[in-house]
Amino acid sequence: MVERLILFSDIIDSLYYARWDTGEVDIVYVDASNQKPQWVVEVKWSDAPLKDARLLKNAIEFVKKNSGSESFKNKREVLVTTKTQYGQLSMDHTQIVFKPSSEYAYVVSKELLSSKIRQLDLHEGYLDG
Repeated sequence: MVERLILFSDIIDSLYYARWDTGEVDIVYVDASNQKPQWVVEVKWSDAPLKDARLLKNAIEFVKKNSGSESFKNKREVLVTTKTQYGQLSMDHTQIVFKPSSEYAYVVSKELLSSKIRQLDLHEGYLDG
């Protein structure tokens, strides 16, 4: 566990959990250069959000309150993980994309590992030169 944290600490430092009086959002990526949220993930462990939009209220509220010229890259979108289902819908001027949690975990792990390998390759080239 410690090795994973060290290996990915540069990425983890930009991920946050957002909580306020009336709600919460599971994962918020904040751009270090401007301290503005760039994307949001709401982690659900069932397929219920596809049928019950009330389960997405907090994520939609967060995007609405934080959208602007430097936030969310001018794209109001929320990724919602599900147990098994894919889908898309538009709600309150926000695009919602549903993907299974297992696929999301795989894609994120693959991207993080690829990024870290590229960083190590660059670092080794620097040391060799």
